[in-house]
Amino acid sequence: MREQFLLNLRILTEKYLATERKIERLKSSSVQTLFGNSLKEASEREESAKQESVEPMNENNDNSVTENIELDSATKEELEQLRLLLEQSEAVVAKQKIHISEQESRIQKLNENILSLSNRLAHLSDAEVIHSVPYRSLRRRNDELLAQIDKLEAYNQRYHREKTALIHERTDFQQKLRSETDAKVNELQSKLNKCETDLARIRSARDELISSLNLKRATESERNKGMDHLKELVDIGNARIKTLEAEINRLKDNSSDSQTNTDPSNIDNATIEELKTLVQKLQRQNNSLVSELPGLEAAFNKAHKQANFKITDLLEREAKSTKLVAEKAKADEKYFSAMRAKDALNYEFQKVKAQLAKSAEWIQQLREAEKKHTLKISSLEAKIEDYNVKQASAEKERSALLHKLSDAERRLDSSRSLTEKLNSDIRNRDRSIRQEIENRRSIELENEKLKKQVEIKNLTTSNGSKSSLDLESQLEELRSIAICAVCTKNWKDTAIKVCGHVMCNDCATSRLTSRLRKCPLCNKQFSQSDLLPIHL
Repeated sequence: MREQFLLNLRILTEKYLATERKIERLKSSSVQTLFGNSLKEASEREESAKQESVEPMNENNDNSVTENIELDSATKEELEQLRLLLEQSEAVVAKQKIHISEQESRIQKLNENILSLSNRLAHLSDAEVIHSVPYRSLRRRNDELLAQIDKLEAYNQRYHREKTALIHERTDFQQKLRSETDAKVNELQSKLNKCETDLARIRSARDELISSLNLKRATESERNKGMDHLKELVDIGNARIKTLEAEINRLKDNSSDSQTNTDPSNIDNATIEELKTLVQKLQRQNNSLVSELPGLEAAFNKAHKQANFKITDLLEREAKSTKLVAEKAKADEKYFSAMRAKDALNYEFQKVKAQLAKSAEWIQQLREAEKKHTLKISSLEAKIEDYNVKQASAEKERSALLHKLSDAERRLDSSRSLTEKLNSDIRNRDRSIRQEIENRRSIELENEKLKKQVEIKNLTTSNGSKSSLDLESQLEELRSIAICAVCTKNWKDTAIKVCGHVMCNDCATSRLTSRLRKCPLCNKQFSQSDLLPIHL
């Protein structure tokens, strides 16, 4: 608030200095030269009026002076009134200055009171602090907080014990579960290995039995074929024996006939007995031949059939051999593919074995890491215990700090109440000072108005005289400087960049639209871009 007062005071001083500068500017030499003649004549008229009022019976005065006195009596009364108003306003301003000095002294006293109260607040006694209401409320609140802290510490210790018990139970359960799972995994792995060995043994026994069965079947079929072939050969041999026996009989007959010397060519010379014997011989030969023919035919047929069978058997053997060669090639290919698959399986087995070894190594590493973590957890629990002890000591320190804080808050509350009271007083002072400032501003405005009225009266008192004519001529010259020389209606507000002459905007634009693009004063050409707006 003090800064606000100083700011308002600074603003008032600046405004006062501005008004003084305006008054000095009105009293400057340039203004005096402009309005000097009128002011001199007004002062001479006032002096002559005073002389006429002091010596009314002077006969040597001119008639022109008496006429001026009669003419300026009304204006002189107005000037007297304005002077009175000016004196009143100056008196009011002086009074306002006195009020401002009083307000500054009061502000200084208030600042001194604030300093004394702040010193008192900074150096309060213990008795005042203890018997204050905020201290008692904070003390009760502090006791409640301490009771809550003790309760929370008991809860914390109980929860910590429960947590440690749960952690131990969890570690025991994890170790038990891990041991059980490891035992089950090892048991299942051993069973799996045993099953794999049994499966390989069963498969090898199956393959051996299948190969021996196929071999026995092949030998049995070959033996059956040999027996059939042997039976056929026996039948052929029997038939051949029969034919040979018949041939032997026939040959025996022929030998017996040869002994009798019967020649079939000598039939004409033969006797009846010889012919009968010859006929019998021929019948016997015929019968023997007839009896030999079925056996020969059967033997031929069997031999032909056997030859055909051998040919077909040979063809079948060749086809079977080619088929077996193809099957052997397929079997070799299957064997090689099986060997490749076996190699791939062996590679996969080695890979899986390596992965299992790695996983076992990782499991071992994880176990070691778990042991390390358990050690770290135990060390951290010990640290937590230390931290709990430190926390207890910190709580004690905090309670002491809370006591100090309660004292500081109590002092702060009392200082706040004092500052609020002082702020209310300062706001009341501020309102009164603002009211005084507003009054002073209104008085200053009235003062300025009265000064302007005095100046206008001083100017109007010189009407009809020679100085007024000079003033009018000067004003006319000034007006001719500010009025456009082309149209003599508008103010000069546009300059030509080419030559520097000034005219109004209407004349410049009208000359551009009518294509008269030359300056009317120097005949220099210009365009739209050469026009520059100005402000007089």
